[in-house]
Amino acid sequence: MLQALRSRNYRLFFGGQIVSLAGTWITTTATSWLVYRLTGSAAAARPGRLRRAVSGVSLWARSPASSSTDWDRRRLLVVTQTVSMLQSFALAALTLGGRSPSRRSSSSSVVQGIVNAFDMPGRAVVPRSR
Repeated sequence: MLQALRSRNYRLFFGGQIVSLAGTWITTTATSWLVYRLTGSAAAARPGRLRRAVSGVSLWARSPASSSTDWDRRRLLVVTQTVSMLQSFALAALTLGGRSPSRRSSSSSVVQGIVNAFDMPGRAVVPRSR
C-alpha cells in the first residue's frame, strides 16, 4: 500500500475518497437525526431504513447509469461528487432555515440514490490492456 501512495494521482484519489466518505457519513447521520426530530419515531430514523431507501433508488437507476462507463471517468466523478455535496448543503440550508418537512428528507435520499447509481460505475477499476 505504501508503494501506491508514491503516485500523486493515487494520493489525490485516496484523499478525495476520505473526504467523500466522511461527508456521506455526516449526511446519513444528520438525515437520520432530522427524521427523528421531525417524526419523534426512532423506527423511522433508523440509518438502515434510510440506506434501504437510497439503495432502492440506486438499484432502479443502475441500468440507465451503466452507460456512464463510456464517459470520461474523471468528469463523471467530479459531477457526482459535486451533486452529492450540493445535496448535503441544500439539506443543511433547509434545516437551518426551518423548512425541513420529512418529504424533503425523502427527496434527499432519492437524489443520493441516483448519484450513487452513476458514481459506482465511475469508480470501478478497469484493468489496463498491456
